[in-house]
Amino acid sequence: MPYAYFWTGQIIYDVAYLLLLLGLLFLGFASYRIPRLYPRLFEAAVYYKESIFFEEIKRYIAPSFFLLLGRLQFTLSLSLIVYLFLDAKGRLVGIALEETLLVLSLLFVGIYLYFVLHRLLYRTLGYVYLTPSLYNSWRDGYNLLEWLWSFPLYIAILMMTYSGGFEIGIWLASITFVLWRLFIIRRTLSVLKETNITYLQLSLYLCTHEIAPFALLAWMAIRG
Repeated sequence: MPYAYFWTGQIIYDVAYLLLLLGLLFLGFASYRIPRLYPRLFEAAVYYKESIFFEEIKRYIAPSFFLLLGRLQFTLSLSLIVYLFLDAKGRLVGIALEETLLVLSLLFVGIYLYFVLHRLLYRTLGYVYLTPSLYNSWRDGYNLLEWLWSFPLYIAILMMTYSGGFEIGIWLASITFVLWRLFIIRRTLSVLKETNITYLQLSLYLCTHEIAPFALLAWMAIRG
């Protein structure tokens, strides 16, 4: 059955806009359930009040469901950015709607599992070096940043779909990703300062868990 174009005449852009609308529905639902959601989010992130934030939202929404919405948003956004990047490189030219959805699904699952593994490694490090209360404080900070960083990715995706805006979108997505990881490192270091961790252990954490995996991904993206 031939594909009926919705708006743009290009399958990937139509799918991207539909998925962006889905992401906005996630945001709208969370905003509807939680009063002053976005001021609360930014205030909690700036002043390290993440634990208080998650205690407060229990009155409006299950924290586990709130976290799921955040993870779906950023995984969906990253999947679209990677797909648009591969499409611009000529790797996915001319594929049908079914193949587009299949590739996006595989990207979504792969990215989701990658970050699940990353979180498991964090959990292992937390078990070894942190007390339960310190780990819970770090976890709440990570979860909040996970929610926040998908916002500028929506803008990056929109830029990547416009003629002449692809490079700007890629740069915005890259800068957003780097800033997200830097905020994670900053939050982690603020927690680690309360432990007896040595500079050698700290260097190993930064190199093996923050720098090496993402440097490898960047190298793979550049090499195509």
